[in-house]
Amino acid sequence: MGSRRDVVKAEVAEPPERTGASRNGKTSLARKQERQRAVVSLVVFLCALVAPASPLLLGANAAEVLEGRVVEVYDGDTILVRTQRDTHKVRLVGIDTPELGREGRPAEFFAEEARTFARRRLLGRKVRLELDPAQRIDKYGRLLAYVRLEDGTLFNRELLVRGYARVYDRFPFAKAREFRLAELEARRRGLGIWANGPGPIRGPVVGNRRSRVYHDPRSPYAQKIAPRNRVEFRSEEEAIRAGYRRAWHDGRRRRKEPHSGGASSGGNGVRRGPGPRRPGTPS
Repeated sequence: MGSRRDVVKAEVAEPPERTGASRNGKTSLARKQERQRAVVSLVVFLCALVAPASPLLLGANAAEVLEGRVVEVYDGDTILVRTQRDTHKVRLVGIDTPELGREGRPAEFFAEEARTFARRRLLGRKVRLELDPAQRIDKYGRLLAYVRLEDGTLFNRELLVRGYARVYDRFPFAKAREFRLAELEARRRGLGIWANGPGPIRGPVVGNRRSRVYHDPRSPYAQKIAPRNRVEFRSEEEAIRAGYRRAWHDGRRRRKEPHSGGASSGGNGVRRGPGPRRPGTPS
């Protein structure tokens, strides 16, 4: 007969059959969970494999670049690009070209030239669509992108430098400073839409620290800036590099609807007509 201590141990010990059953139950549960995780991973992988990589569904961590071929050019700043998995209507971010004639309205000055240039440079060519971190889709569902050619040319900027477009900065975008300097270069040379002004402001300009806008010192709006917000720059370029943009009422004509008067041809072969329009809904 064993000791009392052996009897107590025998009483509190769990039967071997029950212990084995518990261990087998835990093992079965773990295996079931592993199978479920494997199935979920497989489903996610297959969905990612077959689903179109539409920018409308892009999240914060999605790819920033798409590659495709331009299959249509609607106007100077709106194109259609076919990628490997989808077709996207693309609005060139940060710029605005003149409006084409629609619904009985005549085309704005230099609109046809802008579209012709865009077609010559883009139609049928491969491009890279670089998405801007600040904005990707506009209210019309168009993809907002920088369009880069195979030779590395940033087409948005090229339109500005050649005078086919102006900066559209109603909404923030990453290359705003670079684009404003490109537009200033075209204004200085009187190219395209800037052929009949307004040209650059000669000499110093006056900025508003609050609005981040600069003015011609002779403008009545410059005189209204509060002293605490007033800042002076030696030139437009210095103001732009400091992050300021030019005020739209400093010499730029407001858009008139309907457009009055036709365009005429100047002695240098460039059609003359009303100056660039004030920012509104982009085309």
